[in-house]
Amino acid sequence: MASSRNALLTGTLRPSRYDEQPTFKISKQLVWRVLAVTVLGLAAVAAFLMVSGKKAHSVHLAVSTIGSAYMHMTWILWLLLVAGCAAVLVVVICIIWRATHPESFLPAKLESLILEFKTPSGWKHEVTCSHRPLGLGFYESLVPLTVAYVGEEAVHLGVLKGDMLTAMRSAPGPSNTDILKGKLFEEIWKEVSNRVERLPLVPRLLLQLETEAGVRLLEWRTKPLGLGFSEVPMKVSEVHEEALHMGIQVGDVLKAYGQDPNNLTSVEGKTAEEIHQAISDGMVDFPSRPCLVMEFQLPDKAVRELTWYARPLGITFKISDVRIEGQELVVVESANFVATMKGVEEGLVLKRFGDDYRMLEAAKGQTFKAVVDDLNRFINRLPEHEMQPETGSLL
Repeated sequence: MASSRNALLTGTLRPSRYDEQPTFKISKQLVWRVLAVTVLGLAAVAAFLMVSGKKAHSVHLAVSTIGSAYMHMTWILWLLLVAGCAAVLVVVICIIWRATHPESFLPAKLESLILEFKTPSGWKHEVTCSHRPLGLGFYESLVPLTVAYVGEEAVHLGVLKGDMLTAMRSAPGPSNTDILKGKLFEEIWKEVSNRVERLPLVPRLLLQLETEAGVRLLEWRTKPLGLGFSEVPMKVSEVHEEALHMGIQVGDVLKAYGQDPNNLTSVEGKTAEEIHQAISDGMVDFPSRPCLVMEFQLPDKAVRELTWYARPLGITFKISDVRIEGQELVVVESANFVATMKGVEEGLVLKRFGDDYRMLEAAKGQTFKAVVDDLNRFINRLPEHEMQPETGSLL
């Protein structure tokens, strides 16, 4: 069984054979060929000059001064030729090194890294990574790079275990996406890791809340916050759907905020406006919270669009006994209280789904297995409901 390499989780590199000895492949062979041709050429020129010098010495033996000057001139020419060939060789090696090590010409900092993945079912999708660590681990020695682990940092990307990395580009940087093709595992690992290290660290927001069960420290890495606060003292006045899964309750009191758990900013002495502004500024570059949008067809042919921000969804699906134009219909088999509160009912037909209401994926024309597999891909991106401290029940 292939082992997994998770160095990308921390943004650090593990030593590898590629780090110890760069792999040149065809370019390395070209270097040796150029070197061999250069040595043979130098040997031929040196032999020619030596023969010419001996002939000159035998013909002009009586004129020793002229012979010495000629021999001195041939050695100068020989040295100049050696220096010129060496310079050409250095230039060739530099060109080859640049072609095989493009990462050395990347900017010191990257704004984003765009990765293209291919799922086991053949579906391709792109994800944009703006911070490190990526939260992804890969099986060692497998080409293409295959995802072995998906951490908390990567949940919102929609990447799952088994997805294969097929292309990559960075911004700023060239638009070429073929830099991974035809390369060995260690080379690909070096290319990806080198770019990951040039991304900024992931931003986060920490809120310290005083609850009936004690003080809690909660973390956000996506927006929106999903909370509403009253004036000072900053009590939670609203808990929106984006934050329901975190177990926050109306009446919890905000005590401190910040990015470093060891250096939080207290709300004491600050106005509500100052606190709101600080929290908003801290989340301005956050990615949007992952969600799942599902579009259902009602019995009267009307369409209902529903959104989930956490899992479980509270729904099971089945294949309808009725087919339309020979196509399988995916319908709701059962719905628990989480789903019924949203308006889901048994028998509703799933029409479309996805994480962006503007680009939903149609269920029509797909097999039941394909629909379920793709649904699970979006569902697995969602955070899980947290248990209520007081009752232990799901929100």
